[in-house]
Amino acid sequence: MGAPKDANKLTYVTPRVYDVQFGISFTPNTQTQGFSKLKTVGSRKNDDTTYDKNNVSLGLNYRTKFSNGLGLKASATAVFGQSQIARRLTALPLTATERAAETYFSGDRKNTSSYALGLELDYGAFELGFEFIDNGTSQVLKAIQGRKAGQVYSVAAGYKFGVNHIALGYLHATRKLGTGILTNFNGVRTLDVVSADNPRAKADVVSLTYDRNLAKGLVLFAEANYFDYKTDQRWVNLQNSMKSSGVGNASNMLDGVGNNRGHVLMLGTKVRF
Repeated sequence: MGAPKDANKLTYVTPRVYDVQFGISFTPNTQTQGFSKLKTVGSRKNDDTTYDKNNVSLGLNYRTKFSNGLGLKASATAVFGQSQIARRLTALPLTATERAAETYFSGDRKNTSSYALGLELDYGAFELGFEFIDNGTSQVLKAIQGRKAGQVYSVAAGYKFGVNHIALGYLHATRKLGTGILTNFNGVRTLDVVSADNPRAKADVVSLTYDRNLAKGLVLFAEANYFDYKTDQRWVNLQNSMKSSGVGNASNMLDGVGNNRGHVLMLGTKVRF
């Protein structure tokens, strides 16, 4: 289980003026300690993962209620940070796979720079929400040519009746995986092409949720999700090759996951204070 290290987050939120509110947060260091088991190409001990210094988050929101009963909420947020490398080169890579594995651990990353836009409308018992997120090239390895950190589009509609609330949502995420890895060891620059067509990884998720207020602060919920993930097999194969390369801590990487689909059902309670 990962946990933040010693750095704290400082946050300031302004009073709401003319329905507008602004907030800013500053985190000197976002590094974590312990373990984080996530299904990503960088899954490994948190001591080896990329993190930010001088991470700044900005947020602006607006909310109002029109005379016809229509409610509107809008928000814009942005995150910026100086991406740091957790560790440096420890071995001289020889093969294309070794160069890729060492670069994933030791290569320079692009700084964090992402933003999100949100909109929510409500009228009577009905709700409708939209969100767009663009992560740009946040923390992307500079060595991977043409890679992006991804964009997310989501929409959801909800309905309240009595102590009950139901909602249906859809999310689509996409990111460019890149064309290849450009490495530079001992002054020798090498471009190892993985996928010249720069394919995209895609995710589509449909969610159906139900909430029921049992008492003040106690909510019963049920949720059903269907997901469909698509990842280019060439990058999956590269991850599996890196894991078995013997370079650094590459063996800590999880297996590469290609196209995958399935469903998740959840039932539980939420307690709010």
